[in-house]
Amino acid sequence: NTAKGGGISRKIYSSSDRKKMKEIINDLELPKTMGLIVRTAGANKTKNEIKDDLTNLLGTWEEIRKKTLKSIAPSTIYEEEDLIARAIRDFYSKDIDSIIVDGDKAFEAAKKYAKKISSAHVKNIVKYKGKIPIFHHYNIEKYLNSIFEPRIELKSGGYIIISPTEALVSIDINSGRSTRERNVEKTALTNNLEAAEEIARQVKLRDLAGLIVIDFIDMENYSNKRLVERKLRESLKNDKARIQFGRISNFGLLEMTRQRLRESSIKWEIQLSVDSFALKILKLLEERAFSDEKIKIIDVSLSKKIIDILNNNYSTELKFFKDKYKFKINLVQNAEFLSQEFLFSFYDSKKKLISEFNGTEVKEPSLKEKDVSSVKEETKEDSEEKQETVDDKKHEGYKGKRKKFFNKNRFKDNKRTKKKETEVAKEVI
Repeated sequence: NTAKGGGISRKIYSSSDRKKMKEIINDLELPKTMGLIVRTAGANKTKNEIKDDLTNLLGTWEEIRKKTLKSIAPSTIYEEEDLIARAIRDFYSKDIDSIIVDGDKAFEAAKKYAKKISSAHVKNIVKYKGKIPIFHHYNIEKYLNSIFEPRIELKSGGYIIISPTEALVSIDINSGRSTRERNVEKTALTNNLEAAEEIARQVKLRDLAGLIVIDFIDMENYSNKRLVERKLRESLKNDKARIQFGRISNFGLLEMTRQRLRESSIKWEIQLSVDSFALKILKLLEERAFSDEKIKIIDVSLSKKIIDILNNNYSTELKFFKDKYKFKINLVQNAEFLSQEFLFSFYDSKKKLISEFNGTEVKEPSLKEKDVSSVKEETKEDSEEKQETVDDKKHEGYKGKRKKFFNKNRFKDNKRTKKKETEVAKEVI
């Protein structure tokens, strides 16, 4: 704060935006003993939105003042808002139609905070009523799990490799199997534009900070390089962290720095600790369990070390997940597995194998891997069919033999009759 009046964030670069903010500040009825600063998030806000935010802040300040006068030291007079309130405060805007909240307590807390900002916002707080976890329903868990993977696939067929080190974060872009364009320059431009957008998403998702070096696919055309630079800037324009951009060099490298706002989701070490890997297994299990609605039983094959960590550190979470969503989960020790190897085997309620997942690929069941009972039933049916076929053949054979027997006897009878007729004829003569 400053007692001299209002200030505007240095990250608001546009002169027209700064002029508009200055006019709004001057029109506000600000107490003489206070000053205010319009942060970056306020750049596109209207006068009424900024006024409502100021009213909310003044109300919070008044509560702090009253509590201070009544309290006896040591005493807490103010503490940061909880996660729900911070999320609404930091991310809610007029562009958001609804905020979906899971759980009764969280829903009531969200409504209470929204009402504190403005009663008009309460209608946008919606309670989640789905049967599966909210993060899985909206694929959020999938994105969260991806932050531990160095490789990110692009829709065009290319991919990005993110490698954090102690000195910097390197991001390498490869075209992979992307060959949509006949022209090499067009292919490079298409891949780089898509990669620039994905890099912006991953930088914010992983909260990458410090020096970041991006190795784009080589492009000869100067204007194409500028297009990629512009795409990256536009994709990161709403980032709250302060960012400085360089230009794409002759070697295809772009350097940028990003302010560290909080602890990054990953350290420079690529290898996860065993405890982090156990947590990753738990999150992957929760994600893959809903890949098929027939799944009821899950066998999780792991090394002994990881099973011990899950039982000791995450037994509560595992039990809650099993009880709430009615899954039967078995932790199976595999002596051949290394500490960071695993296999999920998914079955239906009759213990019939649906699929298997080992972290990289999903395997469909072969005939040998099918449920034993179903194989027995099939074998029984086959044997019954074979028996029926044999019986039919025997019956047909019997009928054939019987027919031959009657034909043979008939032939003998005819022969005897003719012989008698001949003898009678001789006697007459």
